[in-house]
Amino acid sequence: MKAGTEVIRKYDLSNLRFAASVGEALNPEAAEIKALAEEHTRLANVSKILESCQQLLNQFSEDDQSVLNQINHGAHELQDLLRFDPSLATVSELLENASIQINEATTELRHYLDSLELDPGRLKTVEERISALHDIARKHKVRPEALATHLETLKTELKNLEDSEQHLVDLGRKRDLALQVYRKAAAELHEHREMTATKLGKAIEAKLKELGMPGGRFRIDVQAIEKDTPHRDGMDRIEYLVSVNPGQPLQPLNKVASGGELSRISLAIQVIGSKDKGLPTLIFDEVDSGIGGGVAEIVGKLLHSLAGNHQVFCVTHLPQVASQGHHHLQVNKSTHAQTTLTQVINLNKDERIEEIARMLGGLKITEQTRAHAREMLKTVTSDK
Repeated sequence: MKAGTEVIRKYDLSNLRFAASVGEALNPEAAEIKALAEEHTRLANVSKILESCQQLLNQFSEDDQSVLNQINHGAHELQDLLRFDPSLATVSELLENASIQINEATTELRHYLDSLELDPGRLKTVEERISALHDIARKHKVRPEALATHLETLKTELKNLEDSEQHLVDLGRKRDLALQVYRKAAAELHEHREMTATKLGKAIEAKLKELGMPGGRFRIDVQAIEKDTPHRDGMDRIEYLVSVNPGQPLQPLNKVASGGELSRISLAIQVIGSKDKGLPTLIFDEVDSGIGGGVAEIVGKLLHSLAGNHQVFCVTHLPQVASQGHHHLQVNKSTHAQTTLTQVINLNKDERIEEIARMLGGLKITEQTRAHAREMLKTVTSDK
């Protein structure tokens, strides 16, 4: 994580912790705003409520002309009239029920008045609580009624961030452990590479002498990379150094070797490492450049042995090399009506003899060159 991103993340986490702590201190509840509003309305109007309720109580039962006295008087008169007309029984029953309801209402009203009192301290507390809740709601840009839900959201987000912070710490520890394991493995690999490079370099150098490069020298240079950034292939820079002529210093392979030399060096490397089957197909071009005779035959045999573990293609002009192949393809180029065509022909046994003879004797092919070609192919076949 970049330093700037880390600072911003810590700043956001700090703000979130502060916001969550303020919210927890207030501890808003889901229905609190509505309950506080109702309580505030009651406390702010308690004087009017007391006055009005007392008036109602007087009207219901405490005056001589109260509602209850009038209903009871009417009910008593109806009881006398029932002996003259029983159909008034329903009205009489309704008045009795009304008397009961008025009595109950009066009792409840007295209880309410007994519990109701002027409380300026409680009114101040409620007003301060409402003000605090509205203030924090404005800061968080939510309605006061949504504060409780918003606080839960903040707590969840804070927990996720704190968990992620711990997760980053855990990842950092795992990274450090992985780096320790990697550096140990890279150091061991470096030691193995140095030992193998010395052995392999000597073997390739010896093979170059067989391939017509008697003054050739070859070395594999293994240098440890100083940077701490891990690399997929280890912490080494590996370079092939070669000197193709006596007296010349060792230099990087790509700066001193010609096409033919590069092919022979590649051939030497592939032959020495022929047990490695990582590359399925190998292509050699100009591998016969600057050689002939016995060296060419050695090159051909090496290519032939290399084909035991790989598919090998070799472009050659030497019969000693061509005769070693399992298959022989002839490449011809021709021009027709300003169009150049390249034709590849897979030669059969007889055609191959003719082609090897042509490579041996040039344009004029004699029976002696054909016999020589047969002998070369026969020798290869007998060696398989």
